[in-house]
Amino acid sequence: PVPRELDLQQHGFELIHPQIGYTHVYPDGRSLSVHRDIEQSCASIARFSSRDAQTYRDRCARFAAQAEEFAGAINSPPQSPAQQLTMQAAMPGGLDEYRFALQSMRAWAQDGFESEHSRALVGTWCAHVGLSPDDVGGAGVAWSFATVIQQFGNNVVKGGMRQLPLALAGYLKAHGGEILTDARVAKIRVERDKAVAVQLADGTSIDVGGLVVSGVDPQQL
Repeated sequence: PVPRELDLQQHGFELIHPQIGYTHVYPDGRSLSVHRDIEQSCASIARFSSRDAQTYRDRCARFAAQAEEFAGAINSPPQSPAQQLTMQAAMPGGLDEYRFALQSMRAWAQDGFESEHSRALVGTWCAHVGLSPDDVGGAGVAWSFATVIQQFGNNVVKGGMRQLPLALAGYLKAHGGEILTDARVAKIRVERDKAVAVQLADGTSIDVGGLVVSGVDPQQL
């Protein structure tokens, strides 16, 4: 929802919607592609395994049925482990959902797909976000990424990803914001347990109107 809320199109942000989301090319010269049309995706997978094509279709249908719930979850504060377990215990198949939440990508892919080509297709997104094939929770990452792209496409930013921060900068400036570069922060000045100013290395002090938000890791901050 963020690009719509900030009306980033007015600041040069535009998405391209390719018909093919991504393609795997294998050492034997063959390839497997995910298309916007799920039937084309399944036909591509069926060249390696008709069973895998049906599994892929079923898992994409599961995501489509839960898409709104999924979007709501990632745009909301996370539930505590106790809340998650209570919810899972109350739902049919809750134990299977709990197992899935802990499952690795390798185990999930081997459970559901018979072709190594199909397993590589659905598992690629774990590597993309820095997970290994055996990390806990990898199954959920593999399923959500693969099915999100099938549902909504692998959209890319026209002009390159740099256009997104440029559009965000344009929005900020249009609303009176100011961007400082090459301005190293020396410290955040705190009085009575409240941040009151950000002090730069050159001695400049920037008063805090409401709050300080940082993208620096907590330890360094």
